[in-house]
Amino acid sequence: MSRLHVITLLALTNLAYSNQILAEDSDQTTAGQTETANTDDSAGNDGTLGTMVVTATRSEMSAAMAPANVSVITAENTENRLTQRIGDALKDVPGVYLRGSAYGTSFPGSSVSSSAFHGISGTNRSLFLVDGLPVNNANSGLVDWNILNMDDAQQVEYVPGPFSALYGSGAMGGVLNVISKVPTKREGRLSFGAGGAAVDQWGIKGRYRDRFENGLGISVTFNHMDSDNWAVSDYVTASPVSFTPSATVIPNPVVRANTATALRNASTPVFGAMPTATTQGGSTYIIGDKGERPWEQNTASLHLYYDLTDRTEIDGGMSWSRSETSAGTFNSYLTTAGGAPIAIANGNPTVNSVAGVAGLAQSNNLNLNGQRLSVYEQQFLHFLPSVEDTRRYFAHLKHDFGHDVKLNVDFQYMDHETYSPSPNSAALDDTLSGGRGQLTVTPSQRIDGNVALRFPFLWDQRNFVTVGFGANHNNLEGQKRLALSNWQDWSSVTNTVYDGKGESSIYSAFIQDEIWLRKNLIAHLGVRYDDWSTSGSIVQKATVTSTGTTTNLTQSYSERSVSQFNPKFSLTWLPADGYKLFASTGWAFRPPTNSDLYSTSQTASGSVFTLTQAGPNLKPETMYSWEVGGEATPVEGTTIAATYFHHYISDLIYRKDTTLSATNRLQERQNAGEAEVEGVEAKLRQKLYWDWLHFTGTYTLNDSIITKNEANPLSIGKQMVLLPETMFSGGLDVKYEKWSGGIIGRYVSQQYTNDQNLDQVTNVPGSYDPYFLVDTRIAYQATKNIDLSFSVNNLLDREYSSFYQQAGRTVYGEVSYSF
Repeated sequence: MSRLHVITLLALTNLAYSNQILAEDSDQTTAGQTETANTDDSAGNDGTLGTMVVTATRSEMSAAMAPANVSVITAENTENRLTQRIGDALKDVPGVYLRGSAYGTSFPGSSVSSSAFHGISGTNRSLFLVDGLPVNNANSGLVDWNILNMDDAQQVEYVPGPFSALYGSGAMGGVLNVISKVPTKREGRLSFGAGGAAVDQWGIKGRYRDRFENGLGISVTFNHMDSDNWAVSDYVTASPVSFTPSATVIPNPVVRANTATALRNASTPVFGAMPTATTQGGSTYIIGDKGERPWEQNTASLHLYYDLTDRTEIDGGMSWSRSETSAGTFNSYLTTAGGAPIAIANGNPTVNSVAGVAGLAQSNNLNLNGQRLSVYEQQFLHFLPSVEDTRRYFAHLKHDFGHDVKLNVDFQYMDHETYSPSPNSAALDDTLSGGRGQLTVTPSQRIDGNVALRFPFLWDQRNFVTVGFGANHNNLEGQKRLALSNWQDWSSVTNTVYDGKGESSIYSAFIQDEIWLRKNLIAHLGVRYDDWSTSGSIVQKATVTSTGTTTNLTQSYSERSVSQFNPKFSLTWLPADGYKLFASTGWAFRPPTNSDLYSTSQTASGSVFTLTQAGPNLKPETMYSWEVGGEATPVEGTTIAATYFHHYISDLIYRKDTTLSATNRLQERQNAGEAEVEGVEAKLRQKLYWDWLHFTGTYTLNDSIITKNEANPLSIGKQMVLLPETMFSGGLDVKYEKWSGGIIGRYVSQQYTNDQNLDQVTNVPGSYDPYFLVDTRIAYQATKNIDLSFSVNNLLDREYSSFYQQAGRTVYGEVSYSF
């Protein structure tokens, strides 16, 4: 806590002191005028103060006047790094943490990633927009990162903090908005790239924009990426146990004696297992890895623009993304004393036998240092989404009535579908080539519509009101778990194990009042009313109950609704050109997703089977927050920004974990928790002597504490999961004649997945290690139309794990042709 206060006071005192000095030498009546802020060239070049943004207030205004420290990412900002997905562009944005498929070198899949904004963990607790429309999927609120199309973007705006007053549900941690570039002339670009070292990867992408004489504009993009992934993405671990057959396990005394002899004396001595630890300090061994995870990704978009009149603009189009991940060949490290590989069998006792005793194949009966080690092939198989498909259709209308009266109308339909096969976690007879299993199919759709009108009110040019209405409908069409006779053959369906359906709707109305109390003092007062309703049904076979037994379940849940008011108030003071101080307070909420309400899932870790049950009676999470901060350009070439914030979260949705037996665990969702998050975010951008060399540094500190948890009181006082406490970055940007590029290093501290923070051990399989990575890129304009670039990610070849083992040093070269 003391670190937070000291850092905040130092940063804000510096801002305030600089403001005071310049304010004494400037005319307070003109310092904050729109014209001055908009034409601040030094701010626009070295920071974001002079940039025009729309996300913070739903209307165009200078970042200098926005009631938050807005981060704006343009193509010029990201040319010093390889940008394949949105995460690659956000490496030096304070307060932003991304993991997994948000980055271009990682295998795709919305469920194998996570994010945290502004001290709030969970992708579904922040809002991701494309041109003002949300792209969090309708089932889980997660994001198909490929649909955030950087190839069609003019800029990306990130606004930290709760914005439910403007955007409704989900906008707790912040809002990220990818804004498409409107075509004004004919231009195109085609790029081909390939890389290797840790990750073998290649891709081709292109874009074409044009504006025809009849006023029609067009933007077309496509992107294909293909990768073998890195060699070792997931280690396989196992723990040996002492074993003496008992009469209850093997009642026949003769067979029991033979089994004991086989286990004690006749089991195969095994070598190659590497001792390690679990994340909670237990003893275990690395026995192999799951090999490469080859993947392929394709995206495309078509965006049309047309000016109906000088004051009326319409645009619309579609975008599509599809990714596929497949299982590569696994690797066992286990050998006999002579070095011969040990064949890995399955774990089905009706198939395997050794020494005439049923149920004991060689790999099920290994002798590791005098203890029994049972190894079977299912331990080496992947549990990953195999296919993810997203299709999005959208339309926008903008009309300027004149006299600062402007209308915006937005509409979107998004269809999202995943196919995820898995081996059967109970039979243990699965192999890489087949065996019994399941296929989980999750189709969902969301529909969004918004209407907003901005107009002057009472005081001409000093008071603007934005009034809007919105509607959202999320539909879980029917998540099905289908039993397969062969988990690698999706057509081998034998029966339906589970079918969950649900829908939720939100109807909203909001108003925001922008008042210029003085020419350099702006107040924003907003409030939004959201009416959320939901209903659904569940049909499930073999449900695990609290006693460990199974039963069938068929249940329908009638419609219920919750109303929510979310106000927000902020003050922005502009004491001098290039300076801003702000303070804000507001409320936000996140209703449970359809996945939380009506979806069950099952996972397996070794022989432990975990069933996560749906929570149809969950309530929305709510949050109250306040923050203060500022941004300044004290001298040309220097921009500094700092923010201090405090969040109070209630009705936190939590998974209660119950151990039913040695092989069965049950997780139940409930509103059990409360939490507080206190944090600091700071950024410095500094021109270094030469105009072509800049330094950018960021720092983030999150002090997050669980303050209440009825489901697990032992978690009280512990740090929230999947939220790093400390992050910082530093980088150099270079742009000199035909050369450009740079280098960036970033640090992320350890995270926890256990709510009691028991997973303290790092650098072991499944851990979330602290890491410091260095990435670099250099580009050269060979001719007017041809650009060459060379990138290195993880330059220092850092070995670390973020649950999965991460890639080492990776190189990538790219050739681009522009016209």
